[in-house]
Amino acid sequence: MNKIKIQFSVFLLLSVFFLAGKVNAQVVSPKMNYDSLSYEQYLRKDWKALLETGKLMQKNGMDYYYLRMRLGIAAMSTCNFSKAEEHFRQALVFSPRDQNAILYLQKALLANNKGVESGSLWHEMNILSKENSGLKEGFVPVSVHADVGNVFRNNTEGLSFEKLSGAQGIYGQERIYQDNLFYDAGFYFKANPRWLLYGGFQWIDITATDRFAYLEPELALESVAEDDFGKSYYYTLGLNPKTINFDHQLTQRSGYLQASFGASTQLKFVGGLHLMRVERDFSVSDSATVKLQDTSYFNKITGEATQYNTSVNSLKFVTIPWRTNDYSFTLNSSLHLGKITALAGLGIGSINDSSVFQLNAGWLYQPFGNINTYNQTEVFLVNTEGKSQWIVKSRFGVKPFKTTWLEAEIMAGHINNLSDQYGYIVYNSPEKLNLRFEATLSQSLTKHLLLQVRYRFMDSEREYDFLDSEGQNFSTKTYQIQSQTVIGGIKWIF
Repeated sequence: MNKIKIQFSVFLLLSVFFLAGKVNAQVVSPKMNYDSLSYEQYLRKDWKALLETGKLMQKNGMDYYYLRMRLGIAAMSTCNFSKAEEHFRQALVFSPRDQNAILYLQKALLANNKGVESGSLWHEMNILSKENSGLKEGFVPVSVHADVGNVFRNNTEGLSFEKLSGAQGIYGQERIYQDNLFYDAGFYFKANPRWLLYGGFQWIDITATDRFAYLEPELALESVAEDDFGKSYYYTLGLNPKTINFDHQLTQRSGYLQASFGASTQLKFVGGLHLMRVERDFSVSDSATVKLQDTSYFNKITGEATQYNTSVNSLKFVTIPWRTNDYSFTLNSSLHLGKITALAGLGIGSINDSSVFQLNAGWLYQPFGNINTYNQTEVFLVNTEGKSQWIVKSRFGVKPFKTTWLEAEIMAGHINNLSDQYGYIVYNSPEKLNLRFEATLSQSLTKHLLLQVRYRFMDSEREYDFLDSEGQNFSTKTYQIQSQTVIGGIKWIF
């Protein structure tokens, strides 16, 4: 970068002397005065004054290559990278294929987290510019990360018999997820300057509980009649309210592939493919006939007992294995328009054996022209088997200190079956997820090592089914549940 600045400064000095020789000795033009002033401010590195002078010059109709280069460098130095991009692009309009302008534009894009967009300039660079850019051809490792999270849920014991079985108190059922750990890791690398690739996996194990409330038939002793020869026992058929749980292990193993392509300095495409293998067993109830027996008469003389037997309708519980291979494919685009980036994308997939199609649109806004302060807001439309729902997501980020980032995100709507973060996160829980909040602290420990801690809160509705008043059909109700997740991760930046 210093070599470039020295070369550019010498070039500007020669330009000033060349222009000075053509100035009329009797009158100094306003344009020349402004140009000299802006160059003086550039040499003094008085960036704010230079930017103000540049605005005044443009207001008076003065615009040319050298001015745009000075203003671009001033904007870079004040971390307004979006503005710097604008100036360097305009410099290239005045001087197409100029290597100084190309290299400075590449640096501005890279500083604003637009790596693959900066890589799109590779084919326009000469050998010296390529060496100064820091870009490389071929395989280049970028970063590797690993995360572990713990999910804490409330209401993991489920409903009581009275609530689960409904007003009639006959039968009810629900599915409950217990607390669990999960793991994920991934690797970013470049195949060439304009392609960023990612490969990763996720590992989730959850204890899933099937809970039932039902009436278990039993013989209830009503009375005993006794004489000299023995005892007679009399019974009535009773129904004992009972709850029973069956625990099963749910496992999800998934792999994720992502490719980011810099189509130009202003346009990026990101494709993501998430493949998931989910396995778990379900317990279900079925009708059964059970045999009840007890002593009906005891003969005191012989010591023999006569048994009372009867058959009644009851329930039995059987286990059904369930396996599914799901996927989510998304394609997204980012169009950079100064401080605002327009976002749009679509996705298709099969989630829990149901076909899903989604659309999303939104924006990324950088009020100060850099990624250190931003807001990203998107709206999603998710269609599952012909039924549509809307989701709104907004994320805010700020860098309060040189090595510290703080981010917060809120998502609201019917979030089920949404593929978020280019399909990296798929919300395939059967519970109705309505609200999600996440806060992230990222701290650089060294030049290469980054530590991240995330807190996530989710509010959902759990469904439960029970027999209605006639005891023939099922009705469904829900109740609120919440989960809190703590995630810790490390990232190594090559």
